[in-house]
Amino acid sequence: MLASRSLTVGHDGRKEERFPRICMTIVIQHLETRKFLAGRNEWVSDPHDALTFSDTRHAVSYCRRHSLESVRFVVFLKNRVVSLLIYVPGANVPQPAGVIKHA
Repeated sequence: MLASRSLTVGHDGRKEERFPRICMTIVIQHLETRKFLAGRNEWVSDPHDALTFSDTRHAVSYCRRHSLESVRFVVFLKNRVVSLLIYVPGANVPQPAGVIKHA
């Protein structure tokens, strides 16, 4: 879950710090096929049918446990709009643009 800090006044008049939750869903996408992981060795075209994770720690753990390569995480906020693409550390992924190769 993502959170942003806010201050509210409690019933007793004291200020309280609150962290409202913003729902976040993470799915695993194969880089070549662009399909989403639905289960062990099962890939689907629709991200709504995919296996979901609530945080990147669990998604990374799943990828390592099942030796997934050439994948990235697609992060959706509560409105299911893609907000972030995360390439999995250690996975076989293309180099990002802007990398300078030294001769």
